[in-house]
Amino acid sequence: QEEANARRMALIPGLLEDVAGLLQEHCDGSAQINALEVLESLASEPSNRLLLFQNPRLVDALRKGVRWDDAGVLRRVVLLVRNLVQEPTVASEVGKDHAIVERLVVALGNEASIIQAPAAEALDGIVRAKDESDDFFRFPGLVPGLVSNLRSADPDTRASSALAIGSLASSLADDDLIELCRDPVLAPSLVTLLRGEDPRGRVAATRALIALARADATAEHLLSVDGLVGGLVGGTADEDPEVRHSASQALCDLARAPASAATLCQAPGLRSSAVRLLADDDARVREAATNLLRRLAIPPANRTDLFHEPGLADAVLARLQDGDSRIQDHAARALELLGESNPFLREGLRERGAVRCLAERVLQPDGRPREAFARALWVLVDGHAESIALVKGLSVEALVAHWRDGEVTEAVGSTRVRGLPRG
Repeated sequence: QEEANARRMALIPGLLEDVAGLLQEHCDGSAQINALEVLESLASEPSNRLLLFQNPRLVDALRKGVRWDDAGVLRRVVLLVRNLVQEPTVASEVGKDHAIVERLVVALGNEASIIQAPAAEALDGIVRAKDESDDFFRFPGLVPGLVSNLRSADPDTRASSALAIGSLASSLADDDLIELCRDPVLAPSLVTLLRGEDPRGRVAATRALIALARADATAEHLLSVDGLVGGLVGGTADEDPEVRHSASQALCDLARAPASAATLCQAPGLRSSAVRLLADDDARVREAATNLLRRLAIPPANRTDLFHEPGLADAVLARLQDGDSRIQDHAARALELLGESNPFLREGLRERGAVRCLAERVLQPDGRPREAFARALWVLVDGHAESIALVKGLSVEALVAHWRDGEVTEAVGSTRVRGLPRG
């Protein structure tokens, strides 16, 4: 295989010279189509992409020689650029060549979906690889073209455009992100895509919403969009784990600000969906769900509703035993918040065995305390005699040993696990 690769690599420079010669302005469209088919095939192999782009004749031909106004040539050159920009180095360099980017933006408005979709994919690759000096948000026609294509009749065009919008939004400053989010067509189009039959479109829509919800102001705006939260809640029950994960993460991001979390907690079906998601087979979904619960529990007004949601408290306790430590910590933090300011909720969690679950797992395999578990114990023990006795029997010696050694002051000393000093 290595010898075959070496022979192929040795042939490419000479082949490129011949093919690039067919991409000059004086060559007719059929010759250019044949040449572009060869290059597109070569660029489908990841190891060829950088080598192809480093040929100056090819880059010059893409700028000036290729007949972008010929429909057959246009399709082939867009497919070629789409393949090339899957290599981040190439994508970054293409992004600096505004002549090529401009051609791709024009291709977004082509009537043929076989041109629109790869043009959006190519722009997605370019935007993802951009550096700080690039401002594609202001590039003429790019955002309107992508937003318009969210309503294309072609599912590939819709999904590719949504992914490109997500990539663009993920790198914007807050002011630009707010401006993008308030486009009157954008969010409703993503909701339609989210509720559609195409699984790739549903994933693309949720990923775009994750990127758009990065700022508190945009999260607040998105929560007001008709059908958006309901669409995401529906997405959490999707048979595709990618959709469930993205929808759960989008809801989690929408709950970042306490005011948004207070609104979101009252959304129909959200709390019952969270119970189901906490037991999902996919660890990414469970992590997003426990983090969502943690954020929903930050506003004190939400805590009683969360505690009384059938099955929710028990589902959170079950995640203390999850195989993923991040999920365990999110669950412990959610328990801490639920019991933080309400003695009735603390008692209810104790009755469900929360103190025992935390005390049995407060120590990591290396014997060091888990900070999130120690904090939750501090809140839930709260001078309760039976809980103090339980903690003493299960983990007090190790906790106090670490406390005295001063090795885990942040985890134990500063969080003051109640009952330990008196015990």
